[in-house]
Amino acid sequence: MTEEEKFTSECGHEHNLNHDLKKNHILKYIGIVMATLVGSFLAFYFVADMTIKHLTDPVYQFRKFDKMMERQAKDMEKMDRRMSKEMGIPHFNKNKSMVVVERDDDDYKIIVDLRAFDNNEKNVKFDLNNNMATVSASVEKTKKHEDSIVEFSQTFYLSGNLDKKNIKKERERNKYVITIPLKDVSEN
Repeated sequence: MTEEEKFTSECGHEHNLNHDLKKNHILKYIGIVMATLVGSFLAFYFVADMTIKHLTDPVYQFRKFDKMMERQAKDMEKMDRRMSKEMGIPHFNKNKSMVVVERDDDDYKIIVDLRAFDNNEKNVKFDLNNNMATVSASVEKTKKHEDSIVEFSQTFYLSGNLDKKNIKKERERNKYVITIPLKDVSEN
């Protein structure tokens, strides 16, 4: 074999080796790209599956609903305070009611907080029909050239035999107390 043939054969062999190495590199890169795509797909599938399970879980939906209701209650409380302030009405917290009904052994007491009604018991009306007691009140307010009317009504069922003839109405500071005595059963 001449030197030229040897050289040609060595070049051909090197060329085959280079071609095989390039082929291996391309296969390696294709494998890396495929592994990356499969891994990305699996990660996306896992996250999407967990998200869908989380969003369709009824417990999660109830918690979300509860949080939404709490936010709305807070917003309503803020709006109530703001409107009360603009209308000149003192704000009552949710543990304190405008009308409280108390029952003793001898009578019922309906206590009305007059602060929201210009501290005037004349703005409060009381009606009793068939053991249904209705307390209603209204007051007109004028502030900065704006007129507003505040109205309130609440009805209570009072059990027992009520003495409708001896109802007492009296004022105690900022409260209007309506006392309804109970008849003794033996008086019938």
